[in-house]
Amino acid sequence: MNQEIGFSHMVRAGKRKLQIQTAFVEDERKARASIFDNGHLVDTREWPLDDSIEPEQVETEVKQLHDLVASDLDLLFCVMDKVISSKNTDSMFKLGTLFLEKGFFDEAVETFNALLTLEPDYENGHFYLGQAFFLFGDTDQALYQLQQAIHLSPNYPDVHLLLGEVFRKINDPLQAIKCCEKALVLHPDYLRAHLFLGLVLAESALHYPTHSELPPPIERLRESKQHLLYALSQVPEQRKQHLETGIECLDIRERLEEGIREIEMALGPTITNHKSLVADSEFYLKFMFSDLDRNHRTLENYIKILEKAVTQHPDYADLQQSLGTAHLMRGWHSFARAVEAYREAVRINPGYKKAQKNLKLLENDGRGFLILLRAILK
Repeated sequence: MNQEIGFSHMVRAGKRKLQIQTAFVEDERKARASIFDNGHLVDTREWPLDDSIEPEQVETEVKQLHDLVASDLDLLFCVMDKVISSKNTDSMFKLGTLFLEKGFFDEAVETFNALLTLEPDYENGHFYLGQAFFLFGDTDQALYQLQQAIHLSPNYPDVHLLLGEVFRKINDPLQAIKCCEKALVLHPDYLRAHLFLGLVLAESALHYPTHSELPPPIERLRESKQHLLYALSQVPEQRKQHLETGIECLDIRERLEEGIREIEMALGPTITNHKSLVADSEFYLKFMFSDLDRNHRTLENYIKILEKAVTQHPDYADLQQSLGTAHLMRGWHSFARAVEAYREAVRINPGYKKAQKNLKLLENDGRGFLILLRAILK
């Protein structure tokens, strides 16, 4: 099999010029599309290939994923201005979270800022804006937004933990530790909080051995190890080896720095980019705000990809859910085209009674279908 099958081109997305590189990964038998912004990887999409696919079909499959990702990005950025100008706060929140998950942090900041301008107390709005600022690199704004979030929702452990990550970033281990401890008071089994507290305690022992408000380094390392051992049985398998190595290194002064790096790798990123090809939030935004014809062509590709994924993973409920949503949207598009055809028939022949009757029935029933679809997509 030819491992060199691949496609690459630049696309303009809003203010960005993104590069999409799509290739066939032979040993994993999948197509993988990588999206780069100024050389930095911001998102990936994957498409498993059936064993039944003939070698000469592989290039076609890879090209289809490449084209899908390009059109998907085009649609996502095209709806941004429409969503913000709509002043629909729920749609703005969906769009902001999509930008955040995909690694477009400045667009996420812009969207969440617009949302909070309209509705300052929108649930989780300050938390998500804080995440966007943090990942964008603006720790001052991240700190402010997360403090606002805690004021509105003091019992939300995720906010306290992210605030701890901000304090770690600005080299304030005492406040970082306090935030982690608060998150664990609210949620004692919070895996990421145990991992992060273990990391901060170990780091503080290395970099601030004589801190006036923290226990001696040996006590901090002992407590760090307790939290990390608690997390060891729950951490995902692919990160377990990093955590095991990190814990071993805590007992050896000369390897403490290495251990901290391993614990960081076990912890993983603050936001994990979603690898799924389809998200219901994207369906909603594209359905509500993008051009019907363009959306329809992309939707057909989505359905084909989902049907492939469902065949390979029949027990994945989220895939079945997304496939059901996609079919409903295709039904709406077909419905809309039917209405257009009846309207054209009436325009051509204003006295065509049957076409007039059918048009009236569809226009009346279409409102109910639209209300149903919007309720499902929200």
